[in-house]
Amino acid sequence: MNYYKKPEFVKISQIKNKHYSLHPMEHRIVPIPGRNYILLRELCDTEDVGKQIDVSEYLPFDTKYYLQTISCMEGNIVSLQQGKNISPLTYNKSAKKLSKGNFCISRNASIGKIAYVSNDCKAIVNGGISFFKFKDEYKYYIPAFFITNYGEDTLKCTTSGGGTQQNVKRETLLNIKIPLPANNMNHSQEEVITYVSALVQLLIEKEMMIEKKVKKINAIIENEMKKKQSKTPYKFPTIKEIKNRGYRLDTGVYERKYKEVMNQIVSFEKGFHMIRDMEYDWISGKTPDIILPCEKGKYWWIAVGDISYGLKFKELNRYNTAENISGKLEDGDILITRKGATVGKMNMYFDLYNIPAFVNEDIKVLRLKEKMEEKVFIGMFLNSKYGQEQMLNLASRGTKQGLTNENILDICVPDFDDKVKAKIFQEYYQNCENKREPSEPYLRYHIMRNQELGICQLNMEMFMIKRKLEGIVAQIVKQHEIQIDYML
Repeated sequence: MNYYKKPEFVKISQIKNKHYSLHPMEHRIVPIPGRNYILLRELCDTEDVGKQIDVSEYLPFDTKYYLQTISCMEGNIVSLQQGKNISPLTYNKSAKKLSKGNFCISRNASIGKIAYVSNDCKAIVNGGISFFKFKDEYKYYIPAFFITNYGEDTLKCTTSGGGTQQNVKRETLLNIKIPLPANNMNHSQEEVITYVSALVQLLIEKEMMIEKKVKKINAIIENEMKKKQSKTPYKFPTIKEIKNRGYRLDTGVYERKYKEVMNQIVSFEKGFHMIRDMEYDWISGKTPDIILPCEKGKYWWIAVGDISYGLKFKELNRYNTAENISGKLEDGDILITRKGATVGKMNMYFDLYNIPAFVNEDIKVLRLKEKMEEKVFIGMFLNSKYGQEQMLNLASRGTKQGLTNENILDICVPDFDDKVKAKIFQEYYQNCENKREPSEPYLRYHIMRNQELGICQLNMEMFMIKRKLEGIVAQIVKQHEIQIDYML
């Protein structure tokens, strides 16, 4: 939803006040009826901005000390593993340290993007990002306006539109207006703030649970891979080995780390197989000539940008198109990004809401003709370090990294017991009915219920919560009467 309004005309005095700018975005406004709002600066206990450090201070190995960049803010919580590694010395001398409970808001790339620091960490903040500790009563209320499009639209309307990239000033962000709910016959202002805060907190809790379950799946795989394996010392590639690889020198298959992973798999006590040994199909992606976003559109159309690291979807938007879509997704399809900086990023698809879906050309769709538990096991193994190491090293390392069908089919998978596969399946796909009684506390019930849900279901419920937030934030901004609905 867009919150800005296009003016019917612009006065000369308004152009002068905008430093004679004729950029159309600068003359749009985000109207808030009356004066029922508070400036962001008034809702903060602490506020600071990050600082750029020299790239020479980046380190090529994991130090457990991080520079938090915009790459860490793909989801609703900060993922420091996507940032830059730095030394303890760089961390200790910086005054821009992150703390658990901070919210980070981007001021340049992805303007208005917000993410929560959910754990204690040793990280400093990069330039172009502000970080806050909000007042307790508004801690989870404020983020609702940045999770939805309100924050982005408002900042873009109050920031110079010149240049290749907009850069929001620190003061501009602090002066953004945070609308307050109007007191109406149904609910008090405090009740609405409590409700919105609960939705935001639940959204964050669900994403945290996804991360915990991904770690649990990876731990199950790791524990199995450690059983009874032989160790083969690393050897430099021979001419014969390079010939067997089709004389390719643009891959990482000769590197030590790749060979160590492959040695673990091929020496697995119960054997292994390649994906090409299974029954499979490839489903082609498509970008229709005409495709229009629509709140109740017929299709979900999934692009590379919709898939996030850690088995999460950033977004699933609905679209309409007049074209016939033949390559519709089915339950258990494995989605893998095939080129660019995000090659190997993946997720799985399940149709939980009877909405047909398809992908664009930059996503590979692997459809295995196996039982569902086997499909999920293959998907989770591809997402583990063993699958990712193979995909990233089998892919071409030319000017633009690329992953082919043959590369994916060459991936080796260990033969785990069915009981282990069942454990992995339960962590990824597990439904749990919502049986909350009206007397039960909403937030506490759903946080407990999150533990029973699979990653797939948690992902889908996050979209439902975000849709609710979009609706209620729009009502707050327009000062409309608000209906509180505690059903998920």
